[in-house]
Amino acid sequence: MAYPTTIAAGIHIAGSIQASEDVAIEGSVEGSISLSEVLYVAAGALVRGNVDVREAHIDGVVIGTIRASERVILGATARVQAAIATPALQMNDGAQYAGELNIGADAELSTSSTVAKASSAPRTSAAPTTASAARRPSPTAAPLPARSSVAPTSAAAA
Repeated sequence: MAYPTTIAAGIHIAGSIQASEDVAIEGSVEGSISLSEVLYVAAGALVRGNVDVREAHIDGVVIGTIRASERVILGATARVQAAIATPALQMNDGAQYAGELNIGADAELSTSSTVAKASSAPRTSAAPTTASAARRPSPTAAPLPARSSVAPTSAAAA
């Protein structure tokens, strides 16, 4: 297995990256990334721009758009504000995501999806959405009555 081309920590690239091999970002990239292979964004790394890859493994910060022809994996330390289009998404506990999401074999992003469209407040994977939160009881609501450990009497059952 070949090692990916690596943009080391402390390196900042402003511009486009195009490659037909795996690329690992440990520093920062501001611009577009177009790969026919896998993009790795390490914890502590920053990518701001449009990403078009076969597969993306995100453990750092990505702001912009992500198009992956196979899948996107958001690791536990991922902080993503992006529109994502991919056939498959894996989001690990601890990952934070905010943005438009299209999953499926023919997933595409709307033409209005740009870096500026991403929300400014990432949501943790465990947080409920507004719609699902409305269906759940409030944690401050009165608790349910405790179950009785006493078996019902025959008079109560009749």
